[in-house]
Amino acid sequence: MAEDLGEDLAQYGFGPAGALTFRATKTTIDISLAAAGSHISEGERQKLLSTYDAMARQFRYIKEKVENLTEDIEQYCLPGT
Repeated sequence: MAEDLGEDLAQYGFGPAGALTFRATKTTIDISLAAAGSHISEGERQKLLSTYDAMARQFRYIKEKVENLTEDIEQYCLPGT
């Protein structure tokens, strides 16, 4: 679910390129975790997960900004809607 939200936010905020970038980054993290299995340290695993969490936080921030801008446009630029 979080992955879907992240991809939707990337799509909404940055268009198809944003969604593609999000998907590629998530896939890279997933592959890294799966391929490394027990070959990576707990610290490296935590770093990958932290990177993913940071992306999710950034996309939530972007979503809020886009929603605020949309509201402003509707209020100030599209009177009567």
